[in-house]
Amino acid sequence: MLPIAQNLLEDGHDLIGVMTFPCDQIFNFSHNCQALAKHTGATYIESPVSETHIDSLINKGADMFIAAGYPFKIPPINTQKAYGINVHPSVLPAGRGPMPVPHIILNEEDSAAGYTIHKLSPEFDTGDILYKEHIILSDDECVERYCAKILSQAPAKMVDIMHNFEEIWDNASPQDNSMANSYPLPDNATRTLNWSENIQHILRTSRAFGRYGCYAHFAGKTWNVYACEGWVDQHGYENGTCLSMQSNMAVIAAENGFIALKEFQEMTRPIA
Repeated sequence: MLPIAQNLLEDGHDLIGVMTFPCDQIFNFSHNCQALAKHTGATYIESPVSETHIDSLINKGADMFIAAGYPFKIPPINTQKAYGINVHPSVLPAGRGPMPVPHIILNEEDSAAGYTIHKLSPEFDTGDILYKEHIILSDDECVERYCAKILSQAPAKMVDIMHNFEEIWDNASPQDNSMANSYPLPDNATRTLNWSENIQHILRTSRAFGRYGCYAHFAGKTWNVYACEGWVDQHGYENGTCLSMQSNMAVIAAENGFIALKEFQEMTRPIA
């Protein structure tokens, strides 16, 4: 979600601080956050944000805190000194939780697909709504395309909101908790390709996690899988049988067809 900060800079706003988290630089990346902070002279914080951080940034001139893809709870912000808003990748109150996109794709929840800009609140994802937008959930939706759809809209929308912010803030809409649902972080079972499922479900699971990776068990080992294809076909193999193993492809028998793994690697440590 770094383009939000970049668009606001282009619109004439100042960047006072960048708050991020330790990244493995494989599936989550912070290189560009570091580079932007260095280029602008902004304070760079790579630990859970504290009240001390908040007060220090306000003293340096920050009057708004924008969270987007930030995993830690942000302490309460005194609205007499600064505002706090969050960009959440679902249409709230549906899809609350730290990682709703895989669930939305797996469950094909069209009504929850989109993003919401809302006030920071004591509980995650419950703040009053400043703006929300649905996106069309494709039949073959994947997490990367879903996020790209949000990135095609949210940064520009944030700039628009800033042009009339106080009125939008004062007229924010409370969430209807009776319509809310929450998703936990996907567990290992949800992230594992199940060869006893049909091809459509296996491919949907792969698309729901994409480059973040799924797990798979075959050939007596556990693997990280980042991309695969599949097709329906009758066969007499036991589910999970590895028909072919090459450095750039493996073919696995599933319930009603075959899966061809295109990007995968053996796990070097057990699943946590």
